Amino acid sequence: METISSKSHNNFYCYGCFHSFRTESTLKKHVQLCENNKFFEVLLPKQGKNFKYYKPGSKSLKINHVIYADFETLLIPYNTCDNKHPITKDLNKHEVCGYSINILSNHTKQNKQTYYRGKDALTKFCKEIREIGTSLFDTEIKPMKKLNKKQQSDYDNAKYFHICEKIFNNHKNSIKVRDHDHYTGSYRSAAHSICNLRYLKQMDIPVIFHNGLYYDFNLIITELAKEFRSE
Repeated sequence: METISSKSHNNFYCYGCFHSFRTESTLKKHVQLCENNKFFEVLLPKQGKNFKYYKPGSKSLKINHVIYADFETLLIPYNTCDNKHPITKDLNKHEVCGYSINILSNHTKQNKQTYYRGKDALTKFCKEIREIGTSLFDTEIKPMKKLNKKQQSDYDNAKYFHICEKIFNNHKNSIKVRDHDHYTGSYRSAAHSICNLRYLKQMDIPVIFHNGLYYDFNLIITELAKEFRSE
């Protein structure tokens, strides 16, 4: 988007695209081209079709594990300093001196924490986070446990799936089936056959950093690339 200030010399504007020009002759040349192009138009959805319908799937289920991590760093002064350009010269650099990892498990409600401090903290973190991910990655689907009387009664009397709130019928995608937790094997509810197929275990294990976007990611992205290319 173009900005206009009090010091701007662009005093001629095209009312078709709102672009500015310094001279009137330049504007006239532009207008000849701009008139041959359609203006931008915002199209809104029509009434009755302005809804986005949600389809139940694996993203609506709780993930089994999540990892929280954080780095501690030291400011190390550079040995040299350029006196000619003191404003643009980096005076210090960040070096990772330690980290913490907190693993939360949804189904077992377990909480595991690890800490480390040392000069090789960045390299050790990348190796440890990879080992943790490998150990937590689980593709096994546990079979459904036998329903008790109450669960069987709830299934028999169910008229609609509690997530999409649509009724069961004889359509191939709407047939009533038993839905269960793939992590524990426990029965959850009656579900449509198509919804049940979408309710898969999530294979992702998110790692969440404190202030990661602006700080920690810059420290680890290169080191992680080295670690995962070392296979």
